[in-house]
Amino acid sequence: MRSMHSMRIASFRVQNYKCFVDTGEIKLTPGFNVFIGRNDAGKSALMEALSLRHTHNPHRSLETVRTPTSEPPSSAPTSVAYDLSPEELRQHLTALASFFLPTGPNASASVFATFRSLLETGDRFNADWANGVVVKADLAGLGGLRRDANRYASVLNLAHPSDVQLALQNEITGSYSSYGVVLANWLRDKAYAFRAERLGLGRCAAGPDKVLSPNAQNLAAVLNVLSSSNPARYKRLVEHVRIVFPHISGITSVIVEGSSVEARVWSIPLESERSDLSVPLNQSGTGIGQVLAILYVVVTSDLPSVILIDEPQSFLHPGAVRKLLEILRSYSQHQYIITTHSPTLITLTENDQLFAVRRQEGTNVSTVALIDPNRQDDLRMSLADVGVRLGDVFGADAILWVEGKTEETCFPELLRQLTKTPLHGVQILGVDSTDELGAKNAQRVFEIYSRLAGTASLLPPAVAFILDKEQRSETEIANIERMGRGMVRWLPFRMYENYLLQSACIANLLNAEDASSGKAVSSEDVQAWMERHGGEKKYFAPREPTAYSDADWPQHVHGAKLLHDLFNEFTDARVSYDKVKHGVLLTRQLLPNPSGALSELCKILDELIRGAPSYTE
Repeated sequence: MRSMHSMRIASFRVQNYKCFVDTGEIKLTPGFNVFIGRNDAGKSALMEALSLRHTHNPHRSLETVRTPTSEPPSSAPTSVAYDLSPEELRQHLTALASFFLPTGPNASASVFATFRSLLETGDRFNADWANGVVVKADLAGLGGLRRDANRYASVLNLAHPSDVQLALQNEITGSYSSYGVVLANWLRDKAYAFRAERLGLGRCAAGPDKVLSPNAQNLAAVLNVLSSSNPARYKRLVEHVRIVFPHISGITSVIVEGSSVEARVWSIPLESERSDLSVPLNQSGTGIGQVLAILYVVVTSDLPSVILIDEPQSFLHPGAVRKLLEILRSYSQHQYIITTHSPTLITLTENDQLFAVRRQEGTNVSTVALIDPNRQDDLRMSLADVGVRLGDVFGADAILWVEGKTEETCFPELLRQLTKTPLHGVQILGVDSTDELGAKNAQRVFEIYSRLAGTASLLPPAVAFILDKEQRSETEIANIERMGRGMVRWLPFRMYENYLLQSACIANLLNAEDASSGKAVSSEDVQAWMERHGGEKKYFAPREPTAYSDADWPQHVHGAKLLHDLFNEFTDARVSYDKVKHGVLLTRQLLPNPSGALSELCKILDELIRGAPSYTE
């Protein structure tokens, strides 16, 4: 049995709920799971079903209600599979004085022994819900054991409430809630669902709890406790809030009349000591309360949680959404499930997944499908569904313009992994990736940018334009620098591909992309090929060739052409070098052990991002 480090939803399936007949099994990743679709595609219904608190609302369509007098099926099952670590199982059992294990005749000892072994390794836990009630729930490792209905082994926790020390008691029969039902309800309460609605989170009864309730109604109380019991963590929480909402100077939670506590928002300096000018959270924007609750969970949860966020752009400005997601990425122990119709969220990393939610034309039926990042047609169709265009960058605080799609995809990953630089609202955009710009050359980009930036448009300011000098004459370079008005930065190397010319990484990628050939390529093979061909004139025109052995060879060679030829020769043209796809894969291979040149490039990017207008640490 495998050991797992954190609780997460491994998969789910929704049947007979609102616009869904049957989603089929939807497998989730531990990181970000983003569901995109048009309005009314069924994204919110999906989130409601996953919260496991929805009321009965069966699917109605020609498939399920064939005549006007027919009734739809009464059951609306939602199945959820969790991966649980030993830590989560122990945390749950610590709070239980006793529980009941389903068993068979004279099987209690073996069931109990298996259960205890699963506590040491962690296990998959499957829970089936129908109309808000658990109908079946069990650890996968117990599934093969014979057990009868209404027959249980009683188990005591002798170390409750501080630890877990289990003791098998007698076998009993009757109607009891099994351990699985109790565990399923506990897991439901560890998932937080945030929707676009005013929740009235600003005032509640005071209490000692440190854990936010699933509906976040005790937010003011837990803020009050955190501020006094863990000032450092509270300070970090407020700092995160200020990144999303720069106008906020502080958050306080104070005792008011009776035994109530109220959260208040400060927009004036805390040093003013004018608490009378702070504003109750209930009178502030809807988004502030939602963000406070979301960040409270991710900052204070000692064990992983599942965070569900429905249409964050409906209660946050696009720029604030980006900043919030950047913060959430730094708390990678949690699992995030997000729905959106806004393409501003569609910036995924290697560990994220993107799903398309679509309403079938002319029906009441919606479907959910995983978008394979390698299937470009599928991705383009999904992005077209939500209307990706140049206007989608307007919510950014600033834009770092880069040469093309490869840099647009790779640079954020370099910043996240190597310099740990949060983007905080800075959008990295390739000048060749935006049809509206018509950016076939940098001069056209500057002409359009200069015209738009000088008007009352919403186009955010540019941090800089990072371009390469490939095939640009000295006259063209001078013109670009003049039009860029000091904002142009040139890559130290001829192009980004030059940073990727590491023989071991290239060999690994060739073997993965051309696995069917049955012939392994070694790092030495790639090295020898580059030594033989790397100095050829075609890789340096119009300048004079440089020998592969020269120290400045990586700076001047045409890296993209070289990789194109190298791929063709080693794979007999079965695999063509794809600048974006293979550029990303090579970049990821370089991250654990980056070259000095790549590290220097990261420092340049870090300085530019941190120097962006309105950037906050």
